Amino acid sequence: MGRAGVGVRHEGSLALACDLLPIYERVQAFVDSGMAKAPSILRDSVFARGQATPFLVDVHVRAIMMHVAWDELRARSNLKGKDERTLGPLGVASSTTR
Repeated sequence: MGRAGVGVRHEGSLALACDLLPIYERVQAFVDSGMAKAPSILRDSVFARGQATPFLVDVHVRAIMMHVAWDELRARSNLKGKDERTLGPLGVASSTTR
């Protein structure tokens, strides 16, 4: 996997955390309502993971990273240079230090 693929994968996990955070309580309530039904490995594992404090912390931190760092980095890296090419974060950094 190249550098671009890694960036897309990490951005996806941050975006997923941002999408999950507002509906987290509803997802947990839905999973909890099905606990009285027949056993389900998927439902039981989602319930256990959702109740774990480290998972909650991870979701919160990733959502914060998306809003604070990733959006800023994306905005800076989408700037166009004199030749109308995308500069990227390193190009922006080198062009602002001159």
